[in-house]
Amino acid sequence: MMSNERLPFDPAGLAAAGASYQKKIFEIAQTNTQLAFEYAKNLMGVRTPDEALRITQEYMAKQTQNYQQQMKDLMEAAQRKER
Repeated sequence: MMSNERLPFDPAGLAAAGASYQKKIFEIAQTNTQLAFEYAKNLMGVRTPDEALRITQEYMAKQTQNYQQQMKDLMEAAQRKER
């Protein structure tokens, strides 16, 4: 027969995990916004289409790397929240 044991409910721990998750989301948004402004600032100074393409490629590579790390961080934070 299956056990109907329940894990103890810890409201304080759940609230702390939620606050940590929210903080991580805010940090991600802040980083992404900062990178977008840097990208726009760099585009303002371009003189050739080649330069614009190079700046765009660099930005996209940096953002792809950041998104991968950010998703990993969020998954880890969500898993901590579930425990």
